[in-house]
Amino acid sequence: MERRWVVLGPGHPDVAGHPVHAAHWPGRGDGPTLLLVHGLAGSHLHWATLAPELVRRLGAAAAWAPDLAGFGHTRPVGRRVDVGVDLALIEAFLDAVADGRQVLVVGNSLGGLLALLHAARPGWTAGVVLIAPASPIPPGRLPDREVAAQLGAAATPLLGRPLVARWVTRGEAAKLLDASHRLCGIDPAAFDDPYREERLALIEARRALPHTATAVVDATRSTLAHVVGPRRLRTWRALEAVPDPVLLIHGGQDRLLPVEASLRLAARRPTWTLRLHPPLGHTPMIDRPDVIADDITSWWEASRAGRARTA
Repeated sequence: MERRWVVLGPGHPDVAGHPVHAAHWPGRGDGPTLLLVHGLAGSHLHWATLAPELVRRLGAAAAWAPDLAGFGHTRPVGRRVDVGVDLALIEAFLDAVADGRQVLVVGNSLGGLLALLHAARPGWTAGVVLIAPASPIPPGRLPDREVAAQLGAAATPLLGRPLVARWVTRGEAAKLLDASHRLCGIDPAAFDDPYREERLALIEARRALPHTATAVVDATRSTLAHVVGPRRLRTWRALEAVPDPVLLIHGGQDRLLPVEASLRLAARRPTWTLRLHPPLGHTPMIDRPDVIADDITSWWEASRAGRARTA
């Protein structure tokens, strides 16, 4: 499946006048347009294996995976990197690329939170897939110690930026990538990654960018505000407003976001479809795109059949 780089920027004032980098997989079907939204410190590469498979299976018109503000190849350009900025970015991005088609939004982690907030606005989406979405964590259930320490350090006033800058600028890119995979529940020794060289090249490219550490810190703080802070009430309100169909996927080995958070969402919205995978971690679309493609395809086909029966 062909992948094309697309840059939407000054020629598209409806993308806030700033360049947005995205990977684009064109399709030939009359199915939905897919919007794939990565998580904190991620990029379009999170979807590189899953996207073409979804385009093929769903008969999609196209798949788009934009880099959020401050991540991948999209620069902040004067924008503060937070949930509100990224929500405006993906909605402006959709205005530019959806071409009036129905949109299926797939989000992971922070991208899942953005998908929730986006879908809560009437008429925007035909369906939502949430993969370990950043959502309010049940009281007393926190990430493991290593994750909590890293999040806490990033969120610490004054110290957050220099600490993160030290992490992202020191050490070999390969070691940083492997550490990130392990944190997300992927065993680097057992993972045959077809996009490893591209991931390493992106790590190297981002080392030299002055906004890299600031983007991670600001986005971490903003996300935590929606998960354990004062903005979690906004997340709950959005949760209640999102229309069906919704597919919720979570791995049992997720160290960053406890699976209990998604169980709590499913309890609040029993009409959502829940898929739990005990052996998988926080980013299953990277190491097990076959499993996630099966989940999404069967759910989408069932939801479309259900709509046809009730029409």
